[in-house]
Amino acid sequence: MLFTATLRRAIFQVSNGTPVEDAVNDAKSRYMLEASNPGLDLPPGSKPYTIARDWCAMLDTVVRGAARLTLLTVKESKQTKLSENVKWQVRSWADESGQLHRWIIVDSWSQDDLYRELHGWHTFGDIAVTQCPLMLHVVEIGSQRNGRRASSWARAFQHPAIPHLKLRFRKSDGSALDGWRSYYLADAQNPDPDGWVEQMALEGECERLMRHITINVPPKQVCEDTVQQIVYEAHRYDEARSSTQWHDQPMSRGACDGYSPCVYQPVCYSEKLVNIEELGLYKATQSLEQIQRQPAQ
Repeated sequence: MLFTATLRRAIFQVSNGTPVEDAVNDAKSRYMLEASNPGLDLPPGSKPYTIARDWCAMLDTVVRGAARLTLLTVKESKQTKLSENVKWQVRSWADESGQLHRWIIVDSWSQDDLYRELHGWHTFGDIAVTQCPLMLHVVEIGSQRNGRRASSWARAFQHPAIPHLKLRFRKSDGSALDGWRSYYLADAQNPDPDGWVEQMALEGECERLMRHITINVPPKQVCEDTVQQIVYEAHRYDEARSSTQWHDQPMSRGACDGYSPCVYQPVCYSEKLVNIEELGLYKATQSLEQIQRQPAQ
């Protein structure tokens, strides 16, 4: 979540004319600041500093890889009023033509992942509400192995006998470099992220790890039906909030450890009422006291 938010901010800055070096330095500073306080949510025995440096190395390379594309000038989208009491905040950026842009980060990408994204409110909700097409930008960052990120954005391979030979990512036929040693950008004494990304581009890694998928607007009837579903869900939430406090609602326990463990489990499974903002995972637009003082509608 932290990496995604930081990367999106950097790409937004580059899209709007900020020099790549400035955007990267800002992103890495922000990431390390948040990684130190409140810290990263990691399993016991992890090495947070090493992991954070790998994430910063990927900020260095992914932003530079994105900057090699033709990035259109984008702006933050405004709220859209759906009914008398319901507004939808479009999270995707809009370019000058009105097309939406959404950047997502995934470990790997498949047809199932595409369907999951298409069915999600973040993507389809924005399309239905605005009735504008959306360009989905997908960045694959690989899995984490032995505490390090197994991705060309962070890891290359060095020849075992000739260390001064240029770093490689895979053979020309796309196969792995068996016998070559792993080499991490974060461990380099004099890192050259520009040269790193240039070599990635020469080997086709940037193209392989970045996808740009255009999602067209469905028929108007589908958009209108989707908007009605959003309004209905908003009213259901409002009714639940009006009738009782959120912590009195029955838990959807089956969703706690689904596709990925929910990061808010310390809230739901706490013996006492928890102020979410104190966990450092979320910053509320209103204080807990302000929310509790709101009258039921």
